Amino acid sequence: MKIKHTFDTIAVMVAIAPLGLGVSMPARAADFYVFESTAPYEMVVIDPIEIQNLDNGNRIASLWYVTVDMTQNLDVTKVEMDCKAPRFRVIAETLYYGFKPTARQIDKTGANQKGWRAVGDGALFNKYQTYVCAWPDVDSKSSKVQFPDIWSVTKVAADFLWDQKLKDQERKIKP
Repeated sequence: MKIKHTFDTIAVMVAIAPLGLGVSMPARAADFYVFESTAPYEMVVIDPIEIQNLDNGNRIASLWYVTVDMTQNLDVTKVEMDCKAPRFRVIAETLYYGFKPTARQIDKTGANQKGWRAVGDGALFNKYQTYVCAWPDVDSKSSKVQFPDIWSVTKVAADFLWDQKLKDQERKIKP
């Protein structure tokens, strides 16, 4: 199930969530961008501060995959994107069992395909690559949200996805 309506809703939700969750916002919060994902109950968050320029014109960025299935997980995949061709390669990948830097982690870097991977026409990954390669001159189709840090925004996104999943399950049970 794809939850397209989530991305408009999450922008509003994360704007007011700090008030309801008791999260104190600093005088200046950071901007994060939330993208849809191909998996059900998953979102991708990109922190533009982490985008690095390489001498060859490529860029490195971390894609923070917030996933809710039987548990709530955070998969941080650092990728190098070829800004001249539709391809990328994974540099590192860490799976967190929770939404804080001290959560249990598994290094999944070795499980990834080595070398460059092509991005097909119309693939959802194109949105991530277009955003990263065009930054800061981006006309993004994602929701921009402000939060104190990446851990806060991923936790709120996970809570929202979890609530959405529970509501969908309740709808399936009701006659």
